[in-house]
Amino acid sequence: MAAWKMTYLRHVPLQVFRYQLHRCPSIRNPLLTLSANLGPRALSTSYTTQAKETAAAAAQNEQDSKEHKIGKFLTKLMKRFSPNRILQRSALNLYHSCVENINYEDFYEVCELPKTFQSWFLINQLHVWMCLVRLKQEGEDGKYVYQQLVTFFWEDVETRITALGVTSTAMQLRELLKEFYGMIFAYDEGIMSHDRILAAALWRNLFSHTSARHHVVNLSILVEYVRKQTKFLENIETEHLLKNGRIEWLALQ
Repeated sequence: MAAWKMTYLRHVPLQVFRYQLHRCPSIRNPLLTLSANLGPRALSTSYTTQAKETAAAAAQNEQDSKEHKIGKFLTKLMKRFSPNRILQRSALNLYHSCVENINYEDFYEVCELPKTFQSWFLINQLHVWMCLVRLKQEGEDGKYVYQQLVTFFWEDVETRITALGVTSTAMQLRELLKEFYGMIFAYDEGIMSHDRILAAALWRNLFSHTSARHHVVNLSILVEYVRKQTKFLENIETEHLLKNGRIEWLALQ
């Protein structure tokens, strides 16, 4: 048999199928064949059932999507209002109170401090310490807020040092950290002792950087301020302190 005939015969089945596919749409869509064999009422019932099933599936998918979104929202809500998250926000509010609610100008004037980062650090650290004193009375929750408050303080300090363009940030932070814990130890000793001990701690940390060595009156103002402020913090309700954290500061003079 000639080669062209062999080629033709091999392609006949494919050509026939293509012809049938073109002339008989039911081959492409079996539903059309089914429709042709059904009466009008049966056909209507078939399409109605299919439409209902499609609508039910779409409704179920929509319901599942809603439940998924609600589940994600509730999970996020639970995390937001979990005990540790509430304590963490209280610590942040406490720190914001230390930074934003203090009249730094009064401290610059009374302590004769220059308006520098070091002066800001000394004043802010004093108020953070007074918050730490109050938090020590609140058990495990107070301990957690204590740790978070210190963390926020040092994160802010590092950010400010970096913004100043200090190249040896790590070295500067080590020096400040050593100074920080030294001041806390001195203030703790002073608050639990006589005013003379507290005055000595305040003098070393806030007045020794200036030439105001004869301003005993200004030092007494600061001692009185610390005593009054710690007493004021003691009267803050536990719930407000641990669940809100926003506090006000008394005037220095």
